[in-house]
Amino acid sequence: FRESMSGDEVTIAARSAELAQHRARLAAAVVCCGFAEVLLVAASSCSLQGCGAQLVAFLAALLQPTLAQRAPAWVEEASETLQESRKAAESLAAALSNNSQLVWYYLAQVPSASGNQLPPGFLADCADLSFFVPPPVN
Repeated sequence: FRESMSGDEVTIAARSAELAQHRARLAAAVVCCGFAEVLLVAASSCSLQGCGAQLVAFLAALLQPTLAQRAPAWVEEASETLQESRKAAESLAAALSNNSQLVWYYLAQVPSASGNQLPPGFLADCADLSFFVPPPVN
């Protein structure tokens, strides 16, 4: 991506592609290490009650829903990054889907853990997460 630099400046498109690649690598590492389940179990334990908003924001960031819906402006410069990001999101979604009941049960506790005040961005992050990991029907 550094070839997108002009002098000491880096374009916004190049930075966006770098961020997408970074998030894709984090998502791939979460899957590779089996960290998704560990994170969910730890977050649902009594010691981490109230971390649901942060958890869903983290997961939504790694899943990169905007990349699943449309090709970004930087795709011409870094099409392999887009493919890597989508593949990592698919793998993470599959790992989370294996524990979807735990995910959604835990997130359903967020309003009461937050004093019935939803944290900013919580519903948007839940909507993004539900695109990849639908809540169970039961």
